[in-house]
Amino acid sequence: MNDTESAAGVTGCPYLADYQPMSPQELNDPNPTYAWARENAPVFYSDVSHTPGKGIWSIARNEDVLAALRDTETFSNAGQRSPATPPESVRHRMPEYPWSTTVLTQDGAEHKESRRILQAPFTPRSVKALEGAVSAIMGRLARQTTHGHSMDFVSDIAFPLSLGTISETLGLPEDRFEDFKRWVSAAFAVIGNALTEESAIEQAIETVTEFYEFMVELVHDRIANPREDYLSAMVRSTADEDGDERTITLVRSVFTLIVAGFETTAQAMSLGLWQLLSHPEQWQMLLRDRSLVPGAVEEMLRHRSMIQRLFRTTTRDVEVTGVVIPKGSLVTLLIASSNRDNLAYPDADTFDIHRRHNTHLAFGKGAHFCVGAPLAKLEAKLMLQAMLDTYPTLRLADDFRPEFFPDIRMAILRRLPLTWD
Repeated sequence: MNDTESAAGVTGCPYLADYQPMSPQELNDPNPTYAWARENAPVFYSDVSHTPGKGIWSIARNEDVLAALRDTETFSNAGQRSPATPPESVRHRMPEYPWSTTVLTQDGAEHKESRRILQAPFTPRSVKALEGAVSAIMGRLARQTTHGHSMDFVSDIAFPLSLGTISETLGLPEDRFEDFKRWVSAAFAVIGNALTEESAIEQAIETVTEFYEFMVELVHDRIANPREDYLSAMVRSTADEDGDERTITLVRSVFTLIVAGFETTAQAMSLGLWQLLSHPEQWQMLLRDRSLVPGAVEEMLRHRSMIQRLFRTTTRDVEVTGVVIPKGSLVTLLIASSNRDNLAYPDADTFDIHRRHNTHLAFGKGAHFCVGAPLAKLEAKLMLQAMLDTYPTLRLADDFRPEFFPDIRMAILRRLPLTWD
């Protein structure tokens, strides 16, 4: 560890020269590093970031992360808009990357308008109305996997449940489910700079272009032929926009809902069930008392957070825990570290489904709180209830060793092999 003067031009901040969040060790278990940082370097600088040639300031403690999430004027989302444009070879088919300007990269009035368009499926009334459909999807999936004594939860339950739910919400065609998996995987690979070989990058961009074209067709169909689904409601909410601008606005919203409703929810359930089954005595508690399920879901979301870090850009010089972060700096708010902070959650490393006042930051906080959180929690609750009912002897496979896809923003588990008697 060194002073940051040579790296960032600012003194007084620990400089973690060897910090590599994408290394296999950090991907598999970042918590030892997070614990060290909270104790010794609650704000630190490192040379690694998702923007080549630009380092990151990281904030590790819950109190400071929470303050930054609430201070959207200083810690801006808009600074995270990707300046990258699609290669010229595909730009006539995909004029922009669908993630370039979304609710995730906006602030102020612009952000508020995007949330308004996205809000329809996630009101309490809308989520309640989806409960029967989500329960039916989960019941069907549970029945399909009872013929043997093993499964990969990620591919057999989590992905089809989350994809089925978002498809039910938006009225997406079931015969394209495999395409959705391929499209979303390619989008995450491009967003997270997970690819290094030129041929792999080109193929991923081509796959994202296919996804973009599908979303354009879907939006045009709903504009011409509205239905009783939430995508049609989103279309109606943009009636004052015209032509290409309306299409682009809706494609951005559809992309946000599909990606957030599919991959992130599936991974949150997978990571959470892994943590729960790593504590079999608490699985037994749930078998005896289903009233503990809501609390268990909250603890599953907190203990191994799917979102590892959120990126922000500072709009002014700002002091955090005695360290001045300069204006224009790239900052990561370490959500997963925040959720393991003993100052916010007593004995935070302990997985405890009885934990009270579990105000974790798995879905963020403040103006940028995840709009889909109510639906994600509903899916997790119904999933857990069905797994308890169907597989009371469920446990981790003996040969399970966690492996993660390389991604700087999220924890993406490759598989979760389970078995039962």
